[in-house]
Amino acid sequence: MMLVFFLGMGGSAMLTALAETPLQIGIGFS
Repeated sequence: MMLVFFLGMGGSAMLTALAETPLQIGIGFS
């Protein structure tokens, strides 16, 4: 139940972080 709550509340934030991290790494190396 706690996992479902976590995914519901932080799902979008987690997806945003996962989407931004490769971009930040790419910018850092470039």
